Amino acid sequence: MSNDIFKIDKDSDDSKKGSFFDDSEFKFGDDGDFEIGKTAEDKPSTDASSDEGTLDDSRLSDDFVIGQDFFIDSSDADDIASEEKKNNQKKKKRKKKKASAGKGCLLSIIWMAAILIISISAAALILYFGIDYLGVNFDADSAEENIEIVVVEGTSAKEVAEMLKDKGVIDSPLFFRFYSSRGGYAAKFRDGIYYFSKQDSYEDIAEKLTKQGTQAESVKVTIPEGWTIDQMAARFEENKICTAAQFKEAVNEATYDKYPFEFMKGIKDETQGVHYRLEGYLFPDTYYFYQTNNKSGAEQAIKKMLQNFDNKLIPSMRIQAEKRGVSLHDVVTMASIIEMEASVADYSDKQKVSAVFWNRIDNWGNSAFLQSDPTTKYKYNTDRYDTYKAVGLAPGAYCAPGIDAIKAALYPSEGSDDYFFVTDKNMKFYFTKDNDEHNRVIRDLKNKGLWLNG
Repeated sequence: MSNDIFKIDKDSDDSKKGSFFDDSEFKFGDDGDFEIGKTAEDKPSTDASSDEGTLDDSRLSDDFVIGQDFFIDSSDADDIASEEKKNNQKKKKRKKKKASAGKGCLLSIIWMAAILIISISAAALILYFGIDYLGVNFDADSAEENIEIVVVEGTSAKEVAEMLKDKGVIDSPLFFRFYSSRGGYAAKFRDGIYYFSKQDSYEDIAEKLTKQGTQAESVKVTIPEGWTIDQMAARFEENKICTAAQFKEAVNEATYDKYPFEFMKGIKDETQGVHYRLEGYLFPDTYYFYQTNNKSGAEQAIKKMLQNFDNKLIPSMRIQAEKRGVSLHDVVTMASIIEMEASVADYSDKQKVSAVFWNRIDNWGNSAFLQSDPTTKYKYNTDRYDTYKAVGLAPGAYCAPGIDAIKAALYPSEGSDDYFFVTDKNMKFYFTKDNDEHNRVIRDLKNKGLWLNG
């Protein structure tokens, strides 16, 4: 094997600088050591034509040369790139498998949690239904049969269930309705007065309701248009439906939950300035009530009267209130004023009275005193109800308006620009546009002896 490798010119200045590319030789000695500066004559020569062990610089590759650019054969580069791509793909697959495994584990946990929650909820629902169905109650006094329910003719099974819930006899009206319907009881419920205990099962309750309840004496009661809660309470007590105090108490306990009519959502209560929550909503009419002489009788009377109000207030009237941009509560309040001012007037005059008051509210702003004389006689919260003291409408109604007064409040005379009116002793109405004209009418009535107050 030849020891000739590179030649270096020993006399060259570059050799002193350590250049490896001159006429001198780099050789391996016999002992394999790397020798610098030895010439070819120092060792026996070999056949230059022999390829064995000889590294001719002409045969050296330019792949990697110090001081020159680094080159990789294109086919090798493609192989390397392909291998790297495969490795990257393998890494991505491993990551996807890990992510998929993580997601799968999370989904399993979620499903297990969902199944557990559903199972617990179902068990709780079954337990709740079972307790209610069997009438289980841990109150020792609950077995006493002293809970009175008054079922009047025409009461639906749904309403009966709600009454039972309100009285604490059952917990779930929905479950009871389902049971009574499936069992064929609901269609057989009868009117009357019934007594239950909190330990009665659904079967006990349904069986009682299909038999005729105690028949209390019923009485015919007429509530005139324009009556107040106080007047109604006195009449109910006179007819042994309930005491006056029980009726007033039931009135102010009235809520949407207890009497689920849509208009109940807009009724104001004592915190908003009204004295009686249902003033104006107990529709004046002739009714038949049971003479129970207790609070149940009051509640049944209230329910009947509210139902009547709801029936009278047809959808087109509710839509009209929306068109005018006023609440139904304000409509009832206005109707009560119209009722007091024009109770004996025909519908046309009621509409004109309505127009006068709405014109003041719509156009007089902060000076919109309605100045209605009957409002000064309302004895509760006078600072808010007296329309000579307060601007606009009061917090609530003054009395129970009839259907014509309610319609007039919704449909005042179109195109009216009147702001004043007065009546003579014959209850004839005179409508005027300004105060001067109004005062002239009053003087004229006085001169003719037709002035109502003189």
